Formats: sequence, structure tokens, C-alpha cells
Amino acid sequence: MDNKSGGEESEKRTIKININGFCTALRINPDEEEAYRRACTLLKERLNVYTKRFSAFPYDDILHMVAYEFAVEYCKLEQRQQSAPLNTMKRLTDAIDAALGDNSTSVG
Repeated sequence: MDNKSGGEESEKRTIKININGFCTALRINPDEEEAYRRACTLLKERLNVYTKRFSAFPYDDILHMVAYEFAVEYCKLEQRQQSAPLNTMKRLTDAIDAALGDNSTSVG
């Protein structure tokens, strides 16, 4: 019998990440490795910026600020993706209207 969940698990690989001393191993799909590593790099960069800018703040507060910044960026991206089809439809409608000309003034 074919055990799909076992097969999928065996395809995963383990990567180790280190973010300012926090080390952990993650089991991920190989095709997602680049995204996980890029996320680690982005997080380190933002933590460095905030740590320099807000050096008097406790590290936990800095982590919260960085997490909030990423959440806001995620929400903005999500909002842009949701409105993209509407923007495309508007551009197409405008292009069609321009190509046909404004017939509303010639009727009548």
C-alpha cells in the first residue's frame, strides 16, 4: 500500500536557522528552502535596524515591533493582490471605451 504522508515526509529536508542566537532546525519541502532562508535574512536585517535605532528598548519589544512591521507588509501585499483583478478590469474597460469612442454623445 502506498503511504502518501510517509512519502511526503521523506522528501522534506532539515535546515538550521540562527536568528541572533536563536537556533532551530526546521523540516521543509526542498522547493521552499530559498523562501525560508530569505525570510531568515530579512528578519536578521530588520532586527539589526531596530536594535540600532531603539537600543534602549528590551529585545522582546524589538521583536514585537519587527513582527508587527512584517504583519503590516503582509496585509498590504494581500490587499494589493485582492485589488489587482479589479484594477485590471478597470484598465481593460477604459481601453475598450477609448477604442470604441464615447458613443453616448452621438446617440440621440
